[in-house]
Amino acid sequence: MVTSLPLPPREGIGNHIYHLGRTLQEIGHRVTVVTRDGLGWRNQTIDGLDVMAAPFLPLYPLHVPLHGLFLNRLVDRLDRHFDIIHYHSPLVPVLHLHAPSVVTIHTLMSIAAGHTEMVSPLSLAIKLQAPFSTRYENTLIRRSRLCMTVSESVAQEMAMHGIPAPEVVVTRNGVNTEMFKPRLLVNYPDVTPTVVFAGRLAPQKGLLDLVEAAAMVRQRAPAVRFILAGDGPLRASVERRIANLRLSDCFHLLGHIPQPALPDVYTNATVYVQPSRYEGLPGTLLEAMASGCPIIATAVSGHVEAITDGQNGLLVPSQEPASLAIAIIRLLEDEGLRRRLGSAARATVERDYAWIMVAQRTLAGYERALALGK
Repeated sequence: MVTSLPLPPREGIGNHIYHLGRTLQEIGHRVTVVTRDGLGWRNQTIDGLDVMAAPFLPLYPLHVPLHGLFLNRLVDRLDRHFDIIHYHSPLVPVLHLHAPSVVTIHTLMSIAAGHTEMVSPLSLAIKLQAPFSTRYENTLIRRSRLCMTVSESVAQEMAMHGIPAPEVVVTRNGVNTEMFKPRLLVNYPDVTPTVVFAGRLAPQKGLLDLVEAAAMVRQRAPAVRFILAGDGPLRASVERRIANLRLSDCFHLLGHIPQPALPDVYTNATVYVQPSRYEGLPGTLLEAMASGCPIIATAVSGHVEAITDGQNGLLVPSQEPASLAIAIIRLLEDEGLRRRLGSAARATVERDYAWIMVAQRTLAGYERALALGK
């Protein structure tokens, strides 16, 4: 597996690669992950998973081909046979190996850039780099025998944008249903009403919309608190908006939380919100569902595949803070609805999103890719 993200993982796509790799090994396959690691070389075993990293020079927009030089030097020195090369977007270099390749598109670069707000130097860089990023991603897709996506919506977006993929297999994202599970006793009336978001603090996540909604919610529920678990380039902008709206006393920004510590964050949530403006299928949403949280998510992309409005969560329009605020107040005031939605959310992930299911779909994709070469 080839990725541009560090391991141990710090965010959604990294978690996907880590759990998929570990699950594949548990059922009898050998997985090597190659990635980047600052200016050094690193070989280590992480929970049984072989992880090898090559130097990375952040010389944008040449960072991907430069990293490719180091990464190919790394794999050339590996004395092992690979049956499949599995690339994971975003923006990974192509390896000069003879093995057939597949690629998982977690989020299309062109669409992600289009949903990026101009709020920081990084968001400006993403916008300016979008044409290069999109061309590079399309080249990677064309060179692969088969393309995988984490949601039906990403596959549909590829078709709508005329991206020439050989074949597309939807593997979905996954969640550890043993690590993330409901607490045995829920007694909401005796605790502070708590609204939680977990994930990368990035422009596409709609966090500024959540802050706007929080100001409205607080008028109805003065004791409410909002917890943001995660870090990222939008943090400074979020903190400024919170301060400008005089909400500093009810917002708690926890920073990056290692995944083993996240279950406590979810199980202390009265409501979980995913206010994104665009998504593939975020792992944090599935973790919250597995934890039995009552969910509010924007009606975008992969959200609508996992959430059916009124059945296992509530869907609200994207970029509409007032609609988000109304939904939060509704759940804060209706414990019966919270319990019903949380129970249904847990049932959804048990049925469709356990990692063994994702691994089996991925293996089917590998076998299809190998068959296409015969």
